[in-house]
Amino acid sequence: MDDQPLRDFFKFDETDLNADRSGRFSDKQQQKILREDKKITKLLIVIGIGLVAVTLIIVYFAIVPVLATWQTRTAGGNIGALFLPGLWGLIAGGLGYLVLHG
Repeated sequence: MDDQPLRDFFKFDETDLNADRSGRFSDKQQQKILREDKKITKLLIVIGIGLVAVTLIIVYFAIVPVLATWQTRTAGGNIGALFLPGLWGLIAGGLGYLVLHG
């Protein structure tokens, strides 16, 4: 089988192909995998921090005003006004936490 199309597509050299044939990664392939893993980790950290930040902003602007006017509302209105921001806080904050610590 002609390996040249594989070499061109994956940017492999003979060392990489020999390592693949023996069921292992070459040093160059391992370094590439580690670089890609670091990129993904950084992206997940940014996503996690973003989710936590959005959650804090939503909680501040949605829940704090409700708590400030707590005594002037009915019980059902208070619970309804807190439900969606609270649910978002649990979901997005939990996802942000999992992304950062998972």
